[in-house]
Amino acid sequence: MTVKMGNALLTTLIVIFLLAFAEKGRGQTPLATEGFEGGTFPPTGWRSTNGGGTSPGPLSWVRISASTKCSSLSTYCAFIDTYSSDNAYGNYAALETPVFSLTGYASATLNFNMACWDGNAYNQVYISTDGGSTYNTQLADYGVFSSSCTSWGSIVSINLTPYIGQSNLRIEFYVVAGGTSTNKYGVFLDNVGVTGTLACTTPGTVSYSAGATNLCVGGSSTYTASAASGSPTLTMSYSILS
Repeated sequence: MTVKMGNALLTTLIVIFLLAFAEKGRGQTPLATEGFEGGTFPPTGWRSTNGGGTSPGPLSWVRISASTKCSSLSTYCAFIDTYSSDNAYGNYAALETPVFSLTGYASATLNFNMACWDGNAYNQVYISTDGGSTYNTQLADYGVFSSSCTSWGSIVSINLTPYIGQSNLRIEFYVVAGGTSTNKYGVFLDNVGVTGTLACTTPGTVSYSAGATNLCVGGSSTYTASAASGSPTLTMSYSILS
């Protein structure tokens, strides 16, 4: 028996190929969400710095069980105490994400949870385009906190689309003490991550090569499709068993 392998097989192969290419446009995570649940702090790739030099101080980001301060928060998170002995005006602490890339993305968003309870601390979010060497661009300025820590606020989302195409990005969470005790706690940070959508590019010309088109029992054939650029080659093999 001989089976003819023709246009139907070729059409199926190309459709599957194009669907696989389109899969690239789905949501991705340029920076995986960090929930600070691991025992190491700062987590791998993160960086914690502080300064100010004013006694008492300086401030420091730490990992805590949030329930020790505010019972309705999650299990573990990053925390900075701006109330106790570290609140001299001008003392600061910075917590930086790992370096990440938005090359090949069409859009991206920075997401995180925050709770704060301090009427005199200042909190700012910056982005670096040189891997954390400098932070000259402010993404958000929350001013003086006056909220409570009874619960996490809604997840904060900051548009990072202006930084699409850049590959040496880093986010900094920067807190400055206000210098006055207010009998409150400080700043809680959790679930920090960047999500994005990859740019939708066309595969260009789809070329293919076919093996034998007439097969006898026991024979096999391979069809291969490949794009001009941007996607792997797909191969489909067929055998006639009986």
